[in-house]
Amino acid sequence: MGISQEADGAYPAVGVLNFPADEPLVIEWKHTDKHEVICGSTATLTVTSPGDRTYEDLYTITPGSIRLDVLRNGLLYWSGTLDPEFYEEPYAYGKEYEVALTFSDFGILDRLKYNLSGMQTLEGILLHALQRSRINYGGLNQDYLTTFLEGNIRATLDKLSVRSDNFYDEDGEASTLKDVVEGMLQPLSLRMVQRNGKIWIYDLNGLYLNAPS
Repeated sequence: MGISQEADGAYPAVGVLNFPADEPLVIEWKHTDKHEVICGSTATLTVTSPGDRTYEDLYTITPGSIRLDVLRNGLLYWSGTLDPEFYEEPYAYGKEYEVALTFSDFGILDRLKYNLSGMQTLEGILLHALQRSRINYGGLNQDYLTTFLEGNIRATLDKLSVRSDNFYDEDGEASTLKDVVEGMLQPLSLRMVQRNGKIWIYDLNGLYLNAPS
């Protein structure tokens, strides 16, 4: 497990995190209905605050500036960025109390605005959104798609394009990246999830027919 923070330069010192339990990290994938596109997940890391409000600066960080990467057997398993909205302090104690840090993989997409123009492939837009989310991932998997184009070509996202005008309203206000991703994938009955260090784009039929049992 590693935590990194975006900064203009190296920090003079890095503090040590203390954990109050043997299993301080819990990763959860929330329940999503079949029609929902983004199957987001969160990781809650519980640490011990050595003093009063040691981590209070986390209230005011720029969303996406602190990232948690979780490894399993030396390989990337999960990645997400700290969401300051979920940070709380139990004010009943002055020191040595537990603080829960909540990281989200796709939650930040709801705070970022679309900023591309012209004709774009769906894959290009998605990769751009993932890059701006600042999460770490080991590839984009589209093996479980069951829609095909003429010539028996699998309809992967690089084969489909859309005009960026669709993601701006009549006043020129851009949609959020969350709305953009949903607007691209929902008409194709596609879903997005992070698993085992990769981003998976799939449809339920493809998952049923082709996923390992």
